Amino acid sequence: MSFKRFEQNVIYLDEVGSTNDYLIELSKESTLPNGSSVVAMNQTMGKGQRLATWTAQAGKNLTCSTIFYPSIEIKDAFNLNIAASLAVRNVLKDLGIEAEIKWPNDILVKEKKICGILVENVLQGKKVSQSVIGVGLNINQSDFEDLPNATSIYLEKDIEFEVLEVHEQFLKYLDFWLDWMEQKNFSLLKKNYLQCLYKLDVEHHFEDKQGAFSGIITGISESGLLQIKANQEVRQYDIKEVRYS
Repeated sequence: MSFKRFEQNVIYLDEVGSTNDYLIELSKESTLPNGSSVVAMNQTMGKGQRLATWTAQAGKNLTCSTIFYPSIEIKDAFNLNIAASLAVRNVLKDLGIEAEIKWPNDILVKEKKICGILVENVLQGKKVSQSVIGVGLNINQSDFEDLPNATSIYLEKDIEFEVLEVHEQFLKYLDFWLDWMEQKNFSLLKKNYLQCLYKLDVEHHFEDKQGAFSGIITGISESGLLQIKANQEVRQYDIKEVRYS
């Protein structure tokens, strides 16, 4: 496989607490090749947004993290989330699954969560010097116990897929979209992101620190804030400031 920005360097682990934590600690010891990726068959302490945990059956799903050294300013950092989200969506589309992106970067299929993404950045001055992109994609898991709003590729297609082959496809698309980002094609990245944004231009119920309200998602700001029109005004929210009801 040929890449535009990545180098071939994949680390396979039987078990780890968190692939993001593992890769971050490894990067402190030495500078890893751009695009180095860690894949774990079992992740015991997976992390999600808002300090949530991400659980997955061992050997059934893709739990991986990839390191990238971008050349973007902090104000443009949300494009890393966009690139990762679009990469996962491309993988699913190749498998015949249409997915939406629930802001900021949860991947939904028929309103059920199939993938979570966690991007952790290191900042230096006004720039992002390092980014670790963690992905938990449900592939062959068929039972989610107390998670009725979860799904997997298997549940959608009734076919089992090879986890490592899905990872290869993900890296290919992640490299593609990050190359767009490095070329500063921010407007095109945003356009592609909005085309599959969950509940865009649809009235929905939300909740912020003021309480519950109805509004319409109109887009995202240049820095990735969610824009919701409510009571004739457009409000902007950061990642922990609003939730879907």
